[in-house]
Amino acid sequence: MIPAELFFWAQQHGVGVALSAPLAGALACLLAPGPRLALTAALMALAASFAGACFAAMGVLASGPSAYMLSEGLALRVDAWSGLVTAAMLGLATLGFLFGGSAYLRETDPGPARYGLAAALGALAAAAAASLNANLALGVVALQLAGLCLAALAAAAGANRAQALNAALRVLMAFGVAGVLGWFGLGLFVVGTGAADPAAILGAPISGSALSGLWLVFLAFCLAGLIAPLSHWGSSLLGHGSGLAAVVALAAIGPLMLVAAGRVVNALLDLGGGPPVGLGLVVLGGASALVGAFQALVARDLRRLAGYAFAAQTGCALLCLALVTPAGAAAAALKIVAATLGALLLAAAASREPDLSRLDGLARRAPLAALCAALGAFVLMSAPFTIGYSASWVAVEAALARGWWPVAVVTVMVSLAGVVFGGGILERIYFRAAPVDAPMAPRIDLSALGLALLALVAGLAGLAGGPLADLAAKAGQALILWPLEIAP
Repeated sequence: MIPAELFFWAQQHGVGVALSAPLAGALACLLAPGPRLALTAALMALAASFAGACFAAMGVLASGPSAYMLSEGLALRVDAWSGLVTAAMLGLATLGFLFGGSAYLRETDPGPARYGLAAALGALAAAAAASLNANLALGVVALQLAGLCLAALAAAAGANRAQALNAALRVLMAFGVAGVLGWFGLGLFVVGTGAADPAAILGAPISGSALSGLWLVFLAFCLAGLIAPLSHWGSSLLGHGSGLAAVVALAAIGPLMLVAAGRVVNALLDLGGGPPVGLGLVVLGGASALVGAFQALVARDLRRLAGYAFAAQTGCALLCLALVTPAGAAAAALKIVAATLGALLLAAAASREPDLSRLDGLARRAPLAALCAALGAFVLMSAPFTIGYSASWVAVEAALARGWWPVAVVTVMVSLAGVVFGGGILERIYFRAAPVDAPMAPRIDLSALGLALLALVAGLAGLAGGPLADLAAKAGQALILWPLEIAP
């Protein structure tokens, strides 16, 4: 049993643990004498970060939204929306390190491996800070740090140095553009309001330039959140980067930046953004859903397919946010979690065979990887008894309740696209003969353990669709109805 005092302390300071543990782990990775000890330190740090985020989320569910002070005048605001989704993403990232970490050590030179692990932990901490930010300046700084760390992780890959450096350069360029948008947006907002925290000017008149600044910050987070067609950096990273880089991008950077974008949408609504908010979300979400679905249908690389499918599903999440209802926000939260889990499952299978044409007979060569690919396909096609089905069902219900039937149609179309590319994956791994030169699965290691745990989590998430939908409903209620003026 956990003592009551320790339990309450963990609830109050869970956010601090969630952010500081990866940073401490990054320092331990840099000081570790070998890459295996560095990986062990990274896993321990991530486990502590996940535990801290879970305690913070439990505190929100028990006592309501709260604020965590970083310094004088600088706070993180934690509600059910940001707390629950951040905790879920950190948990999935921990599993991703399990299946991708040991593979990363095998494919990377021992020298840069420790630096890559440290960069991965830094990116996770920055993405979590962005998703929990209440101050726009803190959010933009976290976005920039996440981009720098992700580029460093991509550059540390040793499989193909030229392609890895090209992927790192694309990440730097994309996050550089996002940084320009973010800093210009922050400047416009500060000039127009005299504050960097939207809560500080709630109820006061706000100029058009300040609202434009919020829109620029929102676009910056969307560019970093793998929203198509702004996600060209993601396709390069997923295609040429390491498996660990794919884990960080899909399990943390993409979804947590979208959570941050959702918080900016909430600020726009509370500060009088009005109908343009819904229109902008519809345009971005519809483009991402349709473009991402098409790119997934024609993809030939499993990691890239995972990224495109993620963009399609999260495009539906933006459409759900455009409903501006608690049910729509709940659907958006579920869509983000489902998209992350489905994409991560496909990325896990890609650690064995990234080329779609080499998936033939994977079930006989690597059963665990094949199971992850199958589960990922089922989640992304919204098959019954999966979290993808729960997310799509809640999204369609929320859209029809508002009378926005085109959103329901787009959600169904994205699921049908998932049926097409997911069916192709299933047919290859279970109903085709393996190539003659195809290697068998390696010995049991952390990768196999991570694959098994990831498959278990996917199965449990499908069975717990009802409770997850209830949690998502609480998250949606918090995002739409929580007033910004809660004091730090």
